[in-house]
Amino acid sequence: MTKFIRNYTRNLISTESLESLKGKRVGIQGQYWITKIKINEPFQVATGGLPLTYKNITKKQIEQFKSYGITPVFVFGGLSTPKMNSGQAYIDRRLLDRSRGIIEAEKGQLQNASRNLKSSCTFYGFEGGYKFQLFITNLIEYLKELKVEVIRAPYLPEPQLTVFVDLENGFIDEVYAGQEYLLYNNKRVIINFDFNEGTFDVIKDFDFNQFYQENQNQNQNTQNWYALNKDGVVRSISFQNMREYVGFQLPQQIYFYLSQNIIGPRVLDSIISLCYFEPPPLFPSINYLDILNGELIKKYLIHSQSLLLRSLNDEFTTFTYHKIIWNNTQQQIPLDIFVVPQQNEMNQRGKKFPFCKSSQHLFKQFRDSEQNKLSENDKGKLFEQLSQPSDYISAVMKVDGKYKPLNIDLKKNRNLILFSLDTKQELLFHVHKNFLIATGYINPNYTLTSLGKPLQECILKFPQYSEMAMVFIQMLLNNSIFSDQFNYNENIFGVSLKELCTVEETEHSHQIRLISRIFSSFATKFKGDSPWSTIVYHDLLAFKGIVNLHHETLRNLFEMILLDLLLRGKSFMKLPSLSKCQFGYPCYVDESVSCGIVIRWFLEQVISGNSASEVYNNLDKQFDCFVDIYSDLKNAIQFWFDGIMGIVEYLYKAKNENEQIISEKLYQSFISANELLKSHTKNFFQKKN
Repeated sequence: MTKFIRNYTRNLISTESLESLKGKRVGIQGQYWITKIKINEPFQVATGGLPLTYKNITKKQIEQFKSYGITPVFVFGGLSTPKMNSGQAYIDRRLLDRSRGIIEAEKGQLQNASRNLKSSCTFYGFEGGYKFQLFITNLIEYLKELKVEVIRAPYLPEPQLTVFVDLENGFIDEVYAGQEYLLYNNKRVIINFDFNEGTFDVIKDFDFNQFYQENQNQNQNTQNWYALNKDGVVRSISFQNMREYVGFQLPQQIYFYLSQNIIGPRVLDSIISLCYFEPPPLFPSINYLDILNGELIKKYLIHSQSLLLRSLNDEFTTFTYHKIIWNNTQQQIPLDIFVVPQQNEMNQRGKKFPFCKSSQHLFKQFRDSEQNKLSENDKGKLFEQLSQPSDYISAVMKVDGKYKPLNIDLKKNRNLILFSLDTKQELLFHVHKNFLIATGYINPNYTLTSLGKPLQECILKFPQYSEMAMVFIQMLLNNSIFSDQFNYNENIFGVSLKELCTVEETEHSHQIRLISRIFSSFATKFKGDSPWSTIVYHDLLAFKGIVNLHHETLRNLFEMILLDLLLRGKSFMKLPSLSKCQFGYPCYVDESVSCGIVIRWFLEQVISGNSASEVYNNLDKQFDCFVDIYSDLKNAIQFWFDGIMGIVEYLYKAKNENEQIISEKLYQSFISANELLKSHTKNFFQKKN
């Protein structure tokens, strides 16, 4: 239907002056706008990170709108609209082009690589996937920072924009979207802005009835969609055949939390469509598929769905839910979803959710101290009391020999075990607690498990890497970290990647692979808008796909724990605080694998016979896109020695249900990799020449 309307409207396009929009509110279809701003960073996106230029481009566009007196109102899509029990086929040219582009970049064929990466829609990350949804989440939060009006529609953005135009007093005056917007019985749509020329292209006087009569053999329902009405309630434009097109309607509160970007759509999509669709990773491997189908990922997915189901109509529990994976959309993997029982510690609906007894009185004392009801001496004793039991979650940190309250900036440090007992973040405190119980780090009475103890020790030393340490332990638990080459034997794309990915083994290949894979999760700071434009390693992209899988799984679980508390009346945060709580979620930022690329290049150069000092001194010339690559690498190396290896040593000796978490083979791999890293990175702890 889309291509038919584009052909049909070619002769209806006219150009008008932007001055005619002065003083008007323009509704902007968010996904369409993304395709028009032309973010061109194929190599940066190929390294797994979000595009660097999107903030500056977004800010410039908002300033351009305002310079013409235009008020932009962004509307992004919410839940997907698949027919029930249907999958989507992603085995197409784009996925193969992206993989080939990465291999070409690794071999230095940058021109061909750039072409393949652009053509494969790498930035879009395949709509509905983790990467794309994460970008939308970050973009919405940035628009809020710029004081721009923005919401997520319940489903498609076009019907929501239609409702906004049709409201009695006109919530918006014009719409900027693709021609698909006209299919909702609209007559006019802006399809392009040219701020340099001061003009815009608009389709006017579109006759939907005439178009429909001429193309009535095209089967597409565009009349019956849900949208938020003037009262903020989700209603259908027409109730005819709605279930066939959008699945089952959810409670009104869920659409509200979705509209405010408090929760994402991934788990919700799986409930209304009865299918959880797994899109392809950055660079697919057989190892990825094995981990994807493993017990731990499945367990967390089922737990996330089950938390949601217990607050929905009982009818939802009678359905059969499946998972569909991109490489075989014909196979439906059953998910044995259960309804999570109500906890004994939960009070009746609407009442306050209590703290566990062991910390309740301490929390009250802490609040009193914040209100200056305790003397400085008493505060010191209280902080010491809170931090004494090593098996309990600390509420303070020791800084310069003194205990101080955390007061964590959640936007920069999303600590998951060391909580800030701030009354404004009381809800997040409980979400974090339930999240840590679900992921096996603490017991319901706040005591640390065998997984929680090394995590706690690691966070005390490196609070800035709390999230990475948490995900690292989950990946160890899930057998997702190894030093062998990835397996590409199976024919995933219709052509084999085995020959493209064949790498000759050297004496230190295993150690370098393990080190660079772990380092690929460390953050690096880029200069302004200087995206990545040099070396890419397919091995790190394959590993990044596995990291992203764990990130998405954990983020989904966290969001559903939060939603569960909200739906059952456990929220005691005001809306302004609640709308900012995205910053407190785990896996909020998508880091590129650039740190892994740099350490791998450095080690390969030194081991091949080059002077370690010379290679070290030339790092900032080889990789000139970083603000301070020496500082980034030094922090990462220090965390490896005192954080990663501490976790490995502890879990190697610990037993989890009579089974070692870390195998002898993996432990020895870490030991040999650690020795290699120590012997070649002394320069990072000396003053640079």
